Amino acid sequence: MSAADGEAKVREYVIDGIFVRDSGPIDGRPLVFGHSLLFDGRMWEAQVADLEKDHRCINLDFRGHGQSTPPPRGFSMLAQADDYRKVMDALGVERATMVGLSMGGMAAMHFAVAHPARVVALALFDTSAEVEPPKARAKETAMALTARVFGINDFLLKQVAPIMWSARFRAERADVTKVWDERMQALNKTAAYRAVRMVLTRPAVGPRLGDVRVPTLVVVGDEDVATRPSKAKKIAETIAGAELRILPRTGHISAVEEPEVVTKLLRSFLARTA
Repeated sequence: MSAADGEAKVREYVIDGIFVRDSGPIDGRPLVFGHSLLFDGRMWEAQVADLEKDHRCINLDFRGHGQSTPPPRGFSMLAQADDYRKVMDALGVERATMVGLSMGGMAAMHFAVAHPARVVALALFDTSAEVEPPKARAKETAMALTARVFGINDFLLKQVAPIMWSARFRAERADVTKVWDERMQALNKTAAYRAVRMVLTRPAVGPRLGDVRVPTLVVVGDEDVATRPSKAKKIAETIAGAELRILPRTGHISAVEEPEVVTKLLRSFLARTA
């Protein structure tokens, strides 16, 4: 594990190839952030900027994303969930609130059922506890193979955009979607392929969610076509006492499309579960 200046507000680490931004007070309530497929920890910038004032924010770049090392071989969703454990162990964090969107939420649910004593609360955004539907899996596998050969090119970006963003956001905030397009294009081709395959072949965690006994917030955009609101409703119905919030005119990457709304939802949830 290597780190930047330990006294700096933002402490940066590389833990088993995973790049981690650790900010806020060391003795603050730990929050562990996990991002969506093809994105990285920067998708949580708005939320972290607010929450790090009084919480310890541990923000990961998953394998092959952002500043993390490309994985040398294929891996599973269970292995990605275990990356949360590796990071928490390395940073001396015994228990944390897990905040995950899409892929990050999938890994957080698997982590919660594998290590229930280490989870204080769950905040799950635009995610699914089910396997990938066969029709979507076939289409996205073809896209992944194209990315493996050609990288994430303009053709693929046009296919990905309506999956990730609402039509409103694409029209109104092309400046933001362009930034993320450029970041996706910079991804290592093989790493992107392996990450997509990992998500597409994930096992279901839904049957085990009834065992989750921590406060849970489930949030989804009403225009999310990647993990539709029905997926969020099923998660909220399975976890006892879970809260469900559906955001109007919002797509899959809700933390970026509605940063102020998502931050307020997290603030309120954390206050209730303190």
